[in-house]
Amino acid sequence: MTTVPDLGWVPMQVFEALDSTDAGELLIEKHSIGRPTDLPSWVLSTKFPSVAVDLLSHLGSADAGAAVTIGAHTKVRVNAPSIRLTMDGPMSLTSALVHQPKTNCLVPCIEARFRLAEAYHLGAFRFRSSSWDLAETVMGVQDELARATRPVLCELTLLQVAFTTRTGDSRFFQRPVLTVLRGDTPAAK
Repeated sequence: MTTVPDLGWVPMQVFEALDSTDAGELLIEKHSIGRPTDLPSWVLSTKFPSVAVDLLSHLGSADAGAAVTIGAHTKVRVNAPSIRLTMDGPMSLTSALVHQPKTNCLVPCIEARFRLAEAYHLGAFRFRSSSWDLAETVMGVQDELARATRPVLCELTLLQVAFTTRTGDSRFFQRPVLTVLRGDTPAAK
């Protein structure tokens, strides 16, 4: 069983080193304090400057702060709650339960490997999540991916879920939802 570090109250994401063949990683945008931003938004992180430039031209925000370089990685903000991607086969979406030591609980660890539909040529990206709601849909999406004879067009959307705590405080979190749109993509032909 894999042990995952505790990253606070925010739905946990596992960040391990990317494979050398990966173009980057898809992340849920967060404030510097680690909580989700007010509006659902994605961030694409890459260590390759040429990939960052292409991401900005295809998917980037028009904001002045759309791309930020932190260390060896450039993070490009996508000001949209949904992003279209292509997935190839059932192994492009995996899930497992991992032990979280701080709470002594099992949590899901879902990993999706994909290409961006609007920038297929950039190569493979990865998204990881510990969302229980996303974990419940993995088998259905894997079945659709297994039936397809070519890469499948999907959409990864952030839904903002609001709730009120027992003390009356309003809180929210971003819930990722993966939807299969169709079983063939123009970019993959």
